[in-house]
Amino acid sequence: MKTIAVDLGPTFKEIEIVPIADVHLGDAQSNWKKLQEVIDYIANTKNCYTILNGDMIDNAIKASVGDIYSAKLSPMEQIDKFIDFVAPIKEKILAVTTGNHEARTYKHTGIDISRHVAHRLGLDDRYAPENYVLFVSFGIPFETRPNRRYTYSLHGTHGSGGGGRLVGGKMNAVERMAGNVDADIYLHSHTHLPATFKQDFIRTDSRTKTIRQTTKLFVNTNAFLGYGGYGETFGFKPATISPVKIKLRPNRSDLYSTCEV
Repeated sequence: MKTIAVDLGPTFKEIEIVPIADVHLGDAQSNWKKLQEVIDYIANTKNCYTILNGDMIDNAIKASVGDIYSAKLSPMEQIDKFIDFVAPIKEKILAVTTGNHEARTYKHTGIDISRHVAHRLGLDDRYAPENYVLFVSFGIPFETRPNRRYTYSLHGTHGSGGGGRLVGGKMNAVERMAGNVDADIYLHSHTHLPATFKQDFIRTDSRTKTIRQTTKLFVNTNAFLGYGGYGETFGFKPATISPVKIKLRPNRSDLYSTCEV
């Protein structure tokens, strides 16, 4: 599990994170227009950042269940096109991970597509091939200590497996992440259902020998897919396309997320 630390400096009193995942670029149903809208929002909102959370390209190959014949672009063209999309916001990408669609190529050839994308964007240090913990810091908590920052921890993964067809099963997948890592925020993709919920936990502090109640935010991200193709054939519900926006503020009780941009 990789740890990534990003200090955004003292400028902002709050920040937004709009994750990008499950674009499936190259699939005939991939919604490039909505992807561009989200990228434009991130680019034009000074305190907004993003995380690339896997399945950026569809990457249908002969050994996969995807339809290689209806793909708009070849896998290499998909890589190039996706980099063209996100290059204008590369300074705002906090972390990059891989998804099961990129993993198709790694499984058969050992070539890591997501690592290649991160390298071309100059983000090698922010690439995690598996799960990651991102520490993001911003603002100035104390005027007398200008080098201090508010810091949040975010545990993220693309996700794997079916996750169930019902909402409860999809939410169970993100909730289970709290059983592995103690973090403020949990970010999960793969199931194409944008949703958020909170739970309170008791956190212990061995240094001060105290306990405190803390609120954790669980986030599942959207997909950039229209209805049709593989999903329609196998009777899956249409993917929900409304992106998730996470807001981080100094007071952790103000931590929240919405499903719109």
